Amino acid sequence: MRQKNNYSSIILSNNFSIQQFIEIFSGIDEQILQLHQCSSDDFLGLNTDFKRYYKLSKLISNNASKIFNELTKNESSELLKEIEKFYREIKHIQSEFSNLLDASIEQLSQILGLLDKLYFPVKNLNQDLLTLKILLANLKIFSSANPASAKSLEKVVQKFNDVINDFKTCSFQNESDLGQLKEQVKDTLLRFEAIRNSSVKDLDLILNYLHMGIILFAEKHEEVSRLIPKLTKQTENSSKSIADIITNLQYHDIIRQKMEHVHATHKKLLAELDETAQLEDKDNLDSNDILLLKIRDIANLQSAQLVYANKEYQRAIEIITGKFKEIGNDMTIVSSMCHEIYISQDSTSEFHMQDFITKLKSSASVLNRFLSATNDYTARIDQLYAQVGRVGKGLTTFSASIVNLKNITSTTYADFLEIDLGDKKLHELLKRIQYLYEDVEGFEVQIKDVFTRVEGIASQFLLGNSQSLAQRKSVEVFSNSGDSMSSIITHLNNKNTKISTLLSKSIGISKSVLKDINASIGKVKYYDFFEKVIVDIINEFNHIHRLLKAEVNFDNEEGFEDIRKLYTMASEHKVHDTITKESSKVSGVELFDDDIDIDDDNLELF
Repeated sequence: MRQKNNYSSIILSNNFSIQQFIEIFSGIDEQILQLHQCSSDDFLGLNTDFKRYYKLSKLISNNASKIFNELTKNESSELLKEIEKFYREIKHIQSEFSNLLDASIEQLSQILGLLDKLYFPVKNLNQDLLTLKILLANLKIFSSANPASAKSLEKVVQKFNDVINDFKTCSFQNESDLGQLKEQVKDTLLRFEAIRNSSVKDLDLILNYLHMGIILFAEKHEEVSRLIPKLTKQTENSSKSIADIITNLQYHDIIRQKMEHVHATHKKLLAELDETAQLEDKDNLDSNDILLLKIRDIANLQSAQLVYANKEYQRAIEIITGKFKEIGNDMTIVSSMCHEIYISQDSTSEFHMQDFITKLKSSASVLNRFLSATNDYTARIDQLYAQVGRVGKGLTTFSASIVNLKNITSTTYADFLEIDLGDKKLHELLKRIQYLYEDVEGFEVQIKDVFTRVEGIASQFLLGNSQSLAQRKSVEVFSNSGDSMSSIITHLNNKNTKISTLLSKSIGISKSVLKDINASIGKVKYYDFFEKVIVDIINEFNHIHRLLKAEVNFDNEEGFEDIRKLYTMASEHKVHDTITKESSKVSGVELFDDDIDIDDDNLELF
């Protein structure tokens, strides 16, 4: 901006030089054009910044609407239904499997108790078999006492011994199989108890997280309903601020026209001064010259018009900058509302969607362990049932051996009685063999009876539980539980990413906009420039008016009509009328005189 000349330093002499007036008004004209350029630059900068802030304000408002929409009941209802359905499914699966486990643990405990009952019968049976072998050795001694039948009796004893050996082998195998079955039952029982205490109870973790998620969405629905009126109010505030800014930005055209009117008046006056100087070939005006009167009144009138334009301009700038700040504050408030709805309202622990997602992801391993435990359950039941089958086959062989033992015992007893050796001890020995066989047969019956009960539990209950679980696992609810969790996590991730991205952008914009708005306001040059320029212009006008008023003391209202014709705005006419009515009373216009503010607070439009 060029440095203005200080035309007020020109001292008007009493001969009123035309050239001096031309220089003063030309200088004032130049200063007015500089004022107009300054205002144009300010408004152009504010208009450019406004367009950017308007876009950012709309962006934040749209982002807020999208964030709120993501959390409304309608938008999140499908996801919420999916979470609630998954909660019910997990609850059902947990209950069903827990019941199966409890029943299986009880049944395994029963089997273990039955197997414990077999300990003494099995041990006693094996002990009786060893005793039988010893008795057979003694019987062999007796058979050698009768040479005639020694060979036949020895064969009977040998056959008896072979049967005992076979039976003993079978018995030892049964003992081994029963021992393995018992260990397997113990191991399975411990494993099932561990599953019940860990994997099944761990599902409570998932259920708790899902329950928290359901509550989270319910809270968000309530918060959205609560905050939507506030969001609407902030949006309306921003819209009003935007409308006010648009209205006041139009003042640039108004001040341009007013400056043009002032400039046109000066141009016409300068032309008259120049014409007077040329036609009348003089450089001085006398006190009765009508041109002096016009100069006097124009100076006073233009001074008033500029003061009023200055006040309008100041008001417009103040409104624009104030509304800029309001828009910035509205952006911050809207972003804060979005942040408020994104996080939890619980003051003790912040729980929002990201927490929900993180917890669900971490609990996916819990679900996998549970599903793995159900597979382990089925596998162990199947293995246990297979082992029961092997023991059952062994006992079938064992029963066949008992029949052989019974037959050989009867044969041996009969053969030795047929050859009466007359030995009382032989009779006692045979009776003991007979007694031991009956004892063995009794133990075999006990073992078989107990194991039949074991088989009944294994086939009827354990196998039934396994088949029931297999049936449940074939249903989509069970087999797709992992997919259901993945689907929920994916949908939550998508929603959370969308919200957090929008929120991050809005918060970033609102923070930067407040700084940018202050920078925009700081770029306005009007105040500094007007302080330096308009005071001088008004002083120059007042200087001319006071000087000429002392010399020219008559009025000429008709001379104002040419100026009035230039006006296009009501405010110009009001100022004009006010000044012309009071022209005889006032000696100049004060720049900061409140009396000149004859209009209301509404910005004048065309």
